[in-house]
Amino acid sequence: MLLEDGPIRRKSEDIRKANSSGRAKRELTDAAAVGKAHSGWQSGPASDDCVRAWQMRLRELGDLVEDAAEGLNKAMDREISTDHSIADEMRKAASRMEGGA
Repeated sequence: MLLEDGPIRRKSEDIRKANSSGRAKRELTDAAAVGKAHSGWQSGPASDDCVRAWQMRLRELGDLVEDAAEGLNKAMDREISTDHSIADEMRKAASRMEGGA
């Protein structure tokens, strides 16, 4: 029985979809709008700085998630390649043991 990549690829795609749907939310547009609406307030610049810092961090985390999904696919590709190579070698060895070429 050889490894199947379908379940891993589906999970990887689920991770990508979740990350993609979170992109708009990680921009914190509501918080940014409040900071802009009250820019004259003393807390306005601090709020803007906080929003920018969170936006940057959330983008970084999103990038990590995307990298993890890609890494999952690459690892699965390597495992399947190895699995098929081992199966091929075992078939060749069995054929030789049975007197084949």
